[in-house]
Amino acid sequence: MKILILSDLHLNTPKGVLKRFGTEDPMAAIDSIRRIAEAENPDACIIAGDIFNGTKQDDTEIHLFRKLKDALSSIHAIYVIRGNHDRAEHSIPTDMFDWVELSENPVYLDPEKKITISGLHFSSTEKHREYLSCRRSDIMVCHFPMSPFNSFSQENISIEAAPADCVVVVGDTHKPEVVLKEDKCVISPGCLFPANKAE
Repeated sequence: MKILILSDLHLNTPKGVLKRFGTEDPMAAIDSIRRIAEAENPDACIIAGDIFNGTKQDDTEIHLFRKLKDALSSIHAIYVIRGNHDRAEHSIPTDMFDWVELSENPVYLDPEKKITISGLHFSSTEKHREYLSCRRSDIMVCHFPMSPFNSFSQENISIEAAPADCVVVVGDTHKPEVVLKEDKCVISPGCLFPANKAE
């Protein structure tokens, strides 16, 4: 099974902020996602939080969300969690949002019902430690930094907290990295915009 993993899209980031990532055009980054989805033809997509950037919902945000949905339209199933920038006021109209919002209760990722996935939205350090304290599914998704990704914060959860024999997908780090350590696998897809410079 092939899975496209995204995180920290920050679709409605102000253009001045985007410039530091080498672009002022979020559509260029969305087009990169479209090209990857078409070339790789993944069976599913996981978005590990921060689809938006925490500003008030407006027409631009809805437009970008529609474009992202269109870019991912060839993918059968899309699973998401909310990040620290995805505020409650980001109430996407239900007719636009048909993706699966993950919870701590596992669901099947594949039609053959062999792979389970669960997720935890951005929350406290303690809640994330509790979520990671046992293997709840084959793929566990959370929006919280795990060292060695963001070592600047004392609030980070150590890689040792990841449960054995499953894949942990983390958002919030903005740094693409895969850590394989004994029986642990942690994937951080990084931020959308740097990928715009070099796919």
